[in-house]
Amino acid sequence: MRKRLHRGVVFVLAMGLGTIGLGTATASADWPTSEQCQGYGYSNHIHVTITYGAPGNFQGGSALEYVNWLYTTVSVGHAQFLLRNRFGQQIGIDCIWGLQTDIAVKNVQGFCKAATGRHDIALDGIIGPVTWKILDTGNCYA
Repeated sequence: MRKRLHRGVVFVLAMGLGTIGLGTATASADWPTSEQCQGYGYSNHIHVTITYGAPGNFQGGSALEYVNWLYTTVSVGHAQFLLRNRFGQQIGIDCIWGLQTDIAVKNVQGFCKAATGRHDIALDGIIGPVTWKILDTGNCYA
């Protein structure tokens, strides 16, 4: 947990987004840039499970809540980048999981399930460990 928090804090500071105060965080008006959404400086070794509606709007809270929100935001953008560039899904990269992203995830899950016959690929529109591995490698057999 400490390692994950440290990476998150460094990530937030490196991106220069938001302000982390003493115990609270507030989001700046700046949304992550396209480059940041595409996973610039993003580690594919740590992924959060994400699904439709992520990340939502940050409503204020602790610094840790802000780091989690920001990490989820960039995770969605990274997933969008992989869906578009490794699987040819025609979606924008905006760090917001909307209907286009949801359909693209289900398309890739369905394609990979049909192509491989794997029973561990759920057609649920959730990017968890199995779907992240497929997206990261660009390989349905991963």
